[in-house]
Amino acid sequence: MIAQAAGVIIGGAIGAWIGSSRSCTTGACPLTSNPYLGAIYGGLMGFLIVSALMSHAATSWKTSMEDSTMNAVTQIASQNHFKEQVLDADVPVLVDMWATWCGPCRAQMPIVEQVAEQVGDKARVVKVNVDDVADVAMDLDVRSIPTLIVFKGGKEQSRFVGVQSADVLSRALGV
Repeated sequence: MIAQAAGVIIGGAIGAWIGSSRSCTTGACPLTSNPYLGAIYGGLMGFLIVSALMSHAATSWKTSMEDSTMNAVTQIASQNHFKEQVLDADVPVLVDMWATWCGPCRAQMPIVEQVAEQVGDKARVVKVNVDDVADVAMDLDVRSIPTLIVFKGGKEQSRFVGVQSADVLSRALGV
């Protein structure tokens, strides 16, 4: 809250300065045409910018905390890592295509972890962040997330788009 108030104050001061230092002769700049409107506009922009930065920082922290608790799920880091963990696997593999900014992906996360714990050594569960490993997402023609793909013997067996239940995913893995 303090950071957002500071954003309003700083943004308002900058907006007031812009409003007082320029004269709008074209009529195309009504939000900064005088110091009062400039202060209101700048304060609003300062609030929005600080709020967005705070939201991103909170999301990054929460994601790093959640990623550290995923013991049974392997995070794929590269195309070669994907080949080793999925295509060359001797057990069925559930691939969760996701992104940190995706709300449904975040809802799917505990379900995927539950499936990983249920299947144990009978299957493997991996996650691919489509922002970090975009080449894998493109190779698999992933157009929407969350997308969950089951591989057996290096070949795609089934594909699900959207949040799925643990039962559906376990049955698809065949374990």
